[in-house]
Amino acid sequence: MSSVPLLLRTLTLSLLFAFVTNVRADAETAHFLEHCHVYKNESDSHDFGVWLNNEKLKLAKHGVPIKLVLSKCDSLRFRIGLPAGKFTYVETDYPKIEDPDNKGNQYFWEPMAPSDAYWLFRFYGWEWAGWRMIHRVTGRVVETVNECSDAPISVGAGFIATICSGNYENVTPTLYVADIRLAETRWSGGLVLGGCQERDRFVLDEMRFKDATRLSVRGHCSKSDSGSRKSMGHAKERIAQIFVVTESGVATQQGSNDLFTGWK
Repeated sequence: MSSVPLLLRTLTLSLLFAFVTNVRADAETAHFLEHCHVYKNESDSHDFGVWLNNEKLKLAKHGVPIKLVLSKCDSLRFRIGLPAGKFTYVETDYPKIEDPDNKGNQYFWEPMAPSDAYWLFRFYGWEWAGWRMIHRVTGRVVETVNECSDAPISVGAGFIATICSGNYENVTPTLYVADIRLAETRWSGGLVLGGCQERDRFVLDEMRFKDATRLSVRGHCSKSDSGSRKSMGHAKERIAQIFVVTESGVATQQGSNDLFTGWK
C-alpha cells in the first residue's frame, strides 16, 4: 500500500485539528469579550480583543506551558505550569465597559527572558510600567517595586539587577538590585548611573554580573541638540561602572565619590 494516502490523511487530520483549535480559541475569546463586558477601543492597535488573540497566538507559537484562562470575568489570568503538575498564576487587569480607563496592571508575556530559569512578564499601568519574573521550577515571583519601563535585567547567582527610568521628566537611569538568596526578596535603594551630561540620554551597551558580587554596567551617552534634531558628528561618551553587592547593600564609585545604598 502506498504511503502517500496515509500521509495525506495525516496532514488533513492535523490541519483539521488546528482549525478546530483556532475556532474554539476564537469562540472562547469572543465569549469572554462579550460576557465580561470588555471595553472595545475604536483603534485596533489598542483594542483589548486584538491583544488577547495575539497573546494567545504568541503563547501557542512558542509552545510554552503558559495559558490564558478566560473562565472568570474577575480573574483573567496566565496559568503557568510548574513541575509535578503544579501551577502558579499571573493576574492581569483589562478595560471594562464600566471602567474603560482601568488603573490596574496589564501583563504581557515576553519570549526573551534574561535567564533560562525564569519566565518574564512586562506590565503596564496607568502611568507606570515594570516587569515580573517567575521561576520556572519553584514558581518564585520577583517583581520590580519601581518604575522600570522596558528595563534591562541581569540575573546573577543570588541577585537580579535592573536599570529603571520613569516617565515624563523622570528619565534618570537608576540601578536597583534584588537579593533573591533569602526566602523573601529584598530590594536595594537606587544608585544613579553617572557620566552623562544634563539632557543627554544614557544608552546601555552591556550589563552583566562578572562574578557572584560584582556587576558591570557599560554604556554611552546619546547627545542631542536643543529641539528635536539629533546632533551629528559627536563622539560617543563611554560609561563604565562597577557595582559591588555586599551583605549591607550595593556600592559603586563615580569619579572620586564613593556611593552606597542599603537594603530596604
